[in-house]
Amino acid sequence: MVLPLALDAAADWATDPAVQALGSLDAVLCCNVIHIAPWAVAEGIVRGAAQSLAADASLILYGAFRRGGRHLSERNASFDAALRADNPDWGVRDLDDVAALAAKAGLGPARITAMPNNTTCWWRSAARGASLPRMSTDSEQGHRWHDMGGRDAGEIARGEHDHALWEKRVDALMRIASAKGYFTVDGLRRVLEDMPPDSYETMTYYERWIHSITQNLIEADAFTIEDLNARMEEVAARGATYGEAQGVGEGGAGE
Repeated sequence: MVLPLALDAAADWATDPAVQALGSLDAVLCCNVIHIAPWAVAEGIVRGAAQSLAADASLILYGAFRRGGRHLSERNASFDAALRADNPDWGVRDLDDVAALAAKAGLGPARITAMPNNTTCWWRSAARGASLPRMSTDSEQGHRWHDMGGRDAGEIARGEHDHALWEKRVDALMRIASAKGYFTVDGLRRVLEDMPPDSYETMTYYERWIHSITQNLIEADAFTIEDLNARMEEVAARGATYGEAQGVGEGGAGE
């Protein structure tokens, strides 16, 4: 059993003799730390992880984050304000800033997973001493599974097609919610790119978009999952079509 070590996360902790005696580390896990500490602590954790992790090991950061300069919920915004009121050097960090630290340290691509309570789990596979992978061939690291850049995607359907009414409504919802500031295009793409292969491959284009829009609106506190479930039950009670719900017969007249 390895006993706990007292380390200064803002310093070069990876060079501490006690850490080096452990050999290459299988993982570095940091939970709810970098938002209640000066930025130097985040720098030290990422730098030390890059120096001490074994090849293909992981740095895992868990906590509240911003994305693209925006808080993921009003609760996180209030939490951030309270932290900065206690200490101006504290605060909810932006994932873009943390990703820049990881890239500078030579860590690999990030994977981001939404977690309960408006927190995010973020990690990068680390190959110590390796540069960031290029995005050119399948044999190189760096491709997300859905990224077809440079790959043989097979036949591409180029024909035009009519959009169903629900697809037009999804497009309208995306434009309206985005204009009101609930999310950005980057936020929408983030959810799409985090989808598992089985979901991404079986959903249609607009089914993926409504999945992403829904996730972003929940994160923005526009509504809760409970609100959504309740409304879906109301819609299901209308019948298979609006016509059935309104009692419209085949002739189009109300009965």
